[in-house]
Amino acid sequence: MNFDRMFFQDPVTTVDSSARYPLGTLRQEVDATFGNIIYRYVTNSEAATAFAKGTLVMHKAATVGPAAVVSTGAVLASGRLLGAAQWAIAAGSSGWIVCQGGGYLLGDGSVTADTALVSDATAGRVKTIPGPANATEAQANAVAAFATALEDDGIAGSAFKAVIRLF
Repeated sequence: MNFDRMFFQDPVTTVDSSARYPLGTLRQEVDATFGNIIYRYVTNSEAATAFAKGTLVMHKAATVGPAAVVSTGAVLASGRLLGAAQWAIAAGSSGWIVCQGGGYLLGDGSVTADTALVSDATAGRVKTIPGPANATEAQANAVAAFATALEDDGIAGSAFKAVIRLF
């Protein structure tokens, strides 16, 4: 039995043209592949870019609430990241993204299973945590790691399974 149906009348895959729930609302679902997953309700505040399956999204700078934009920057602090889209969410629309539990991420083409992940310089993608050049970089990488790959990503831009920890 899915107890969330007592509170949420629509499937977690629903994408709304205007926000139906308060931004930042959390929702728990049980998935046949990944088990318990916590989703966060966000608005895609990109001007024209849809979130695709596996797109890593971050908090929009200088906004209150989880307005989301596609991630940019090589290694962002995990506190700036909101989660990952699991289906297309059009620009200006609102929907649910995974912030805790199993889901899909877009890789840079070099991710291997059982490795820690950080954001990549290519918008919306992730990469294996880089080897540190010094102690300062090692500490920054440890703070930025937010997920673990469950499988290799294959080619750049392909979605792969991971455990996401952005709650």
